[in-house]
Amino acid sequence: MLAAALLCAGLAGAAPVLSLPEENVQTQGAGAQAVAAGLRALQDRAWETAQASFEEALRLEPRSWAATLGMAELAAQRGEPVAAVERWLDKARSLQPQHPVVLRAIASWDLRQGRLPAAIEALRKAAAAAPSDLQIKLELGEALLAQRDGVAAEAAFRSVLAAEATQAGALTGLALALVSQGKDSEALQAFEHAARKAPKDPRALLALARYQASKRRIDDAIGTLERLSAVVPDAPEAHLDKGDLLVMKNDTAGAVEAYRRASGLGGAAVSVAEFRLGALFEAQGRADEAEAAYRRVLQAQPDSYAALNNLAMLLVTRSRDGRQAIALARKAVALAPGRPQAHDTLAWALRADGKADEALASVERALAIDPKPATYAYHKGVILAQLGRKAQARASLEAALKSAPQAAWAAAAKELLARL
Repeated sequence: MLAAALLCAGLAGAAPVLSLPEENVQTQGAGAQAVAAGLRALQDRAWETAQASFEEALRLEPRSWAATLGMAELAAQRGEPVAAVERWLDKARSLQPQHPVVLRAIASWDLRQGRLPAAIEALRKAAAAAPSDLQIKLELGEALLAQRDGVAAEAAFRSVLAAEATQAGALTGLALALVSQGKDSEALQAFEHAARKAPKDPRALLALARYQASKRRIDDAIGTLERLSAVVPDAPEAHLDKGDLLVMKNDTAGAVEAYRRASGLGGAAVSVAEFRLGALFEAQGRADEAEAAYRRVLQAQPDSYAALNNLAMLLVTRSRDGRQAIALARKAVALAPGRPQAHDTLAWALRADGKADEALASVERALAIDPKPATYAYHKGVILAQLGRKAQARASLEAALKSAPQAAWAAAAKELLARL
């Protein structure tokens, strides 16, 4: 039997995490070693090894709920269909319907799928099954916050703090719960109390800065982020948030400096910071710098849909390397087939390369997913004109201009209409 806490996903939509270090996993039964090997393989994203290990565990112990959860996590990491993940979760629930680890895995998945009430119900059951498990109560508080139930969230966080007065997540959660109830004065005291009790944990000051920014106290928020950087210099969120606030103040140079400091910290911050740099440079018309930033994102995170999409469109608009633009756009579509922007970008890249028939099919896929953006209608009109289908091109261009008469492409659309 697995006797370890499942590290559930946060509210940001990350996949449920079952891949625990081996030293944190205690197992019993015939499949114990295979389960532990599968968990280690999941940590390393060695999916074939993980699958073989969990299958071996299930062969040795067919009712192993730990191996069953491992298969659910494997399916989630691989990006398999929702139904595939949920089949394994349902099997784990049938084997151990009241086990807190099973319930937390189910809650984690429900959060990822946007099923907040179901997640809260599962976490409440998990808390009842393991009343001394503070992590479950903390996750319950976070879920209640997401549901905007500040009173219940406050109770959950205070329950954690009654057992562990310096628990950083609960201290910050309490402050946020007070904010959600409109208790601003108490919330500010709670933020400061959290920062004093856990000075090396960035969450309290980061949350305080975001609260200040939500109140349009931008300079106060920047000051709080600088205070955080002085205490925890390797907290990339402080630099990233500061960059965002400086963009709001039209301080481009300051924002660039902040993003570059975040990128310089390495790790996951690189792709986030470089993407924001790319978007900022692109908005400023600094195309060479934008292209370089997007390429740095892809060096750090080759499967970044957003960087692939933006770089492809940038190459098209600069009339540079059409084949690479198409390749990037095709990869973006493969990674995010439900994103209409990806299909639109691919359409525009194909059009620029003279592949108008393929381009039309792509832009129509974008419009089928989301018919509202006028840019897609404009692109469709241009492509139809390229194919010589003048009446349809006029209709699409006129619809685009009616919807967005002040768009950046409006003059080009009017010029094309005059020629049709």
